[in-house]
Amino acid sequence: MRRIRDIRRLLALLIGVATLAVVALIGRHFWQEQGSDQSALHSSAAVDAAVRLVHFTELREGLKRWELTSATAEYDKTADSSRLTQLRFMLFDAPPVGPMTITADSGNYHHGTKDVQLIGNVRADNGREMSFATGRVTYVAGRSLLATSDRVTLTDGNLRVQGVGMELFTNDKRVRILHQVVATITPGER
Repeated sequence: MRRIRDIRRLLALLIGVATLAVVALIGRHFWQEQGSDQSALHSSAAVDAAVRLVHFTELREGLKRWELTSATAEYDKTADSSRLTQLRFMLFDAPPVGPMTITADSGNYHHGTKDVQLIGNVRADNGREMSFATGRVTYVAGRSLLATSDRVTLTDGNLRVQGVGMELFTNDKRVRILHQVVATITPGER
């Protein structure tokens, strides 16, 4: 009888140790996953805060001027700016152009000046006829200006303009392509 009791105690001890080991492994797994998510967000020592799904809006005189959404943001307090990924920038202060949506792979938002820099695979479209594509563009909020020094292709209806460098004033639809300009007008219905 005593032997059976000893075997039962030994089995109970082994089951208890196995249970604790499984709980420890599960806890370690979740702790490591949580740590890797945080390290992916905090990729730089200068980052003061990192957030996912960010939304910025500028209002002037009660009207929404623009809206900026991003998959992630890393805020740098010393530079008063945020590094962003997977941007969607909507401009509403472009009356003749209409609302314009600009997308980019990454960018920067400067909180003090409210300027937005869009970098990588930049595509803009107003949902009608006007669009442009470039490698990077900067929105200068104080001047309602979209500017780039990169190669750009701008399309407006039957007009297609390619060149290097662009200034597009969103408040009155003035556009200047600065260098190496090639314009093509395609005949067709308007």
